[in-house]
Amino acid sequence: MEGIMKKYWKWIRSLMLALFCCGGMASATSPTEEEMFRQFEVPKQKKTLLAQVWMDRTPDVILKHLEFLKQTFDGVFIELYGYGHKDPRGEVASSRRICQKDFAFQYEWFEAEIPKLQTIAAGGLKHSFIGTALRYGDLDWFNDEHWRIACANYGLLAKIAREGGIKGIEFDCEMYAEKLFNYQPDCGKSRHEVWLKARERGRQWMSEVQENYPGITVFCLFLHSLNYELLGTPDNNAYAQGNLFVPFLNGMLDAIAPTTKLIEGNEFYTYKASSKRHFDFALERERELFNAQVLPENRAKAKAQIDYAPAIYIDAYFYEQKNASPYYLAVYDVMSPRLAWDDPARMKAVYLNFPEAFRRSDEYVWFYQERCRYWDANPKYLDNRLLQDAFPQLLPFLSAVRSPDTLERYWLERVQGEKLPNLVMGGDFEDDSYKKWHFWQRAKNDHEESGFFLAPGDGVNGSRGIVAKNLGKHGGSFFVKNLLVKPGAQYLLYGKIRRTEAGYGALTIMFQQSPEAWDYNTLTPLIKVAPRTMAAGDYEEVIGVFTMPDYVPMVGVCCSVAEQRNLHDFVFFDEIGLYELPMQ
Repeated sequence: MEGIMKKYWKWIRSLMLALFCCGGMASATSPTEEEMFRQFEVPKQKKTLLAQVWMDRTPDVILKHLEFLKQTFDGVFIELYGYGHKDPRGEVASSRRICQKDFAFQYEWFEAEIPKLQTIAAGGLKHSFIGTALRYGDLDWFNDEHWRIACANYGLLAKIAREGGIKGIEFDCEMYAEKLFNYQPDCGKSRHEVWLKARERGRQWMSEVQENYPGITVFCLFLHSLNYELLGTPDNNAYAQGNLFVPFLNGMLDAIAPTTKLIEGNEFYTYKASSKRHFDFALERERELFNAQVLPENRAKAKAQIDYAPAIYIDAYFYEQKNASPYYLAVYDVMSPRLAWDDPARMKAVYLNFPEAFRRSDEYVWFYQERCRYWDANPKYLDNRLLQDAFPQLLPFLSAVRSPDTLERYWLERVQGEKLPNLVMGGDFEDDSYKKWHFWQRAKNDHEESGFFLAPGDGVNGSRGIVAKNLGKHGGSFFVKNLLVKPGAQYLLYGKIRRTEAGYGALTIMFQQSPEAWDYNTLTPLIKVAPRTMAAGDYEEVIGVFTMPDYVPMVGVCCSVAEQRNLHDFVFFDEIGLYELPMQ
């Protein structure tokens, strides 16, 4: 018997494992249909908005303005001070001056700030981070005591963040006066030796931070983007700016725990982004640097645990200073030609560009400002006005732009409240102007009642609508042709749709390059909005907000349907509209 068991043990073990797995699968709770579809809603999630200001940002100051901040933002970057304690350079101990080789922080210096952080988190700004910087960055890569102190300082601030109930710490690895991540040829060590040691220090740093705050989020103003001078080839120039951050980053990834998240803030490439192509370029560059700098053994972890968070520099949009140098204008003013601070083009740039940052963000978008203030107005800028007073639509727009749903609702409310004209004639079907619309179908359908027909009493609230029926396996479109638009302007596409049984309808925009020519081909709708629920029988709003491409002077607005079973899958349309959005 024992021999038989040995002979067939492998087969028996496989059978037992299969039975166990099947039993486990059977006992697992299957997701409901609603839960299943919700898994695919990630791209539509509300993004998280962070504020960073170049002024006093202690917990006391944040608490003073908490009610104001939480109306728009989800978190802030906070600076902690160890009052009564000075560093070796005579400055009050600060989380922004953390990397001094012989200066160890003490828990007691910051303990009184913990309840304040807890109040900030509970008050609506839980996505806050303790701001740190590598100053003074005078560490010796090969001095264990230097790095023990520096890593312990970071670990201490991670502990304070955890106890304060906020999201984590900010890691600003920008090299200000000190060039910690530059290879120094007079250090007495080869580049290879220093690279290996830098990777070791990255592991040490990450291990210390995680030990003090399991599950921490580290918001990095730069990660791969620190090495913009390397142009995607980190190993070809030992003397490039920031070269040693490449092994340090890989050391961080060597030690990263599954619950830790890193944020790539991409400060350099998105601070002055002033068009869609700039945000596209920034993301492209980030991916290129990622592939060049993250070692193969770390790529799976990095892709899963590093999120992309574009930065927006508010001053670049609203800055104006008379008699400023050309260089200063190039750095701080994205407007060309130079415009007055209150020129309507500045808010237009906000409306066009900020959604691009949010679309590319994984979760966070962060705003930095220096001269444009939410409090303590600077008399040199905005005629001594606060930003929200100078531009009343700015903060409502920031609150709305965080998700497609809220952005669409924001613009719809403005369209309706400001009674903007509908560019689509006959979109409510209450008069006979809809008869100038066109019907198109890819293949002939021999059904005698196939097409789009007026539906009196079947529109919204018993009004007139239009119904598509019996369009067979090819579907069709009912559209307005040769509708003039403004290239580069923003538009809202709107309508209401209801269906019977399995009918499927959508609103689409077809781009035209001339009255005679569609762009690409008529089989490819380039803008499409459709109902988001599976419910049949009731009208549902469909809304789309988009920027007209620069090369498009005219469009067709289409009521489009998919294949329809005869006498079953009808689709009704009403209140169709295309609106040019106000940029003020």
